[in-house]
Amino acid sequence: MGTGQPTEPRVFVSHSHADNDYAREFVAALRKGLNDADDSRKLVWYDEHNLGWGVLHQEIDKQLTQRQHFIAIVSPDAVTSAWVDREIYAALYLLDVKKTMQTFQLVTAAKCEVAPTLQGYIRIEAPLGQAYP
Repeated sequence: MGTGQPTEPRVFVSHSHADNDYAREFVAALRKGLNDADDSRKLVWYDEHNLGWGVLHQEIDKQLTQRQHFIAIVSPDAVTSAWVDREIYAALYLLDVKKTMQTFQLVTAAKCEVAPTLQGYIRIEAPLGQAYP
């Protein structure tokens, strides 16, 4: 192939730790759908261990640059999280400027208002903006 891009989809999932239960279930289903239920192929990454500041910052930068797909789990807690904001805008930079990110999606874990700057991006949600099951 020679493109330097991995052939398997590699996904970064951003979420607020207040949404850990939802994120755990979502990521487990995503891993299962990608045939990586045991995470042996490391196709889906999210901060499931609440890494500390120094480690977290470096690991997020590393993981974002190694992934072609970005999903942000949005909720009232997520839309007020500085970390989720940082990850979203880093992903948009990789998508729009660096062109290394291929997709950017929002998944609604709980009904919330999404920033006007994100309104044009795909949002997966149940009717009336409710949580996506």
